[in-house]
Amino acid sequence: REQLEAVFLSEGRVSHLVRTMVTQPEYQVSFDRAINHLLRDSGPLPRPWRSYIGIMASSQHACGYLVQRLQIEFVDVGGEEGWLEGLAAAAPKLASLVDLNALMARQPWRVTEQHIAQLTACDDAWTHAEIAHAIVLMAAFHALCSFVLGCGLGPLFLFARRGHLAPGLGLLPFVRGRPVL
Repeated sequence: REQLEAVFLSEGRVSHLVRTMVTQPEYQVSFDRAINHLLRDSGPLPRPWRSYIGIMASSQHACGYLVQRLQIEFVDVGGEEGWLEGLAAAAPKLASLVDLNALMARQPWRVTEQHIAQLTACDDAWTHAEIAHAIVLMAAFHALCSFVLGCGLGPLFLFARRGHLAPGLGLLPFVRGRPVL
């Protein structure tokens, strides 16, 4: 109960994810700490980019629940709403992660140092710190999608934000090929 109250006081609501995780209180505390560190603490990536990378990773698994939550976070931390139309509208540097993201989601054992080298040696190169942060974000959200989908948490309907409705599953164009559920 104390954890639910703390989450409510800090976020103004208690999400379905938190309600599910609170059945394992020690895990929920560790999870909150890890997600807060990845998304909100200091680091090499701007806060909106962190949410956007989470959206990209969650879209690989067609995880509407996380896509919606991260879309709201993205806008709340100053992300450009136009980016939510898909990769073509986002920063090209973020779009360069699409192949690595797909490989990490579907066949992570095939990721090699060449995949990372391509991203750190191109015209709009990622620094080692940035790519490390991006990889950890993708891995964390790929794993979280398994938990969310395994628990049956679906998209929340009609999130009202800033006078409009969040686009829901509009980011599934991030998925290359047909989503595997």
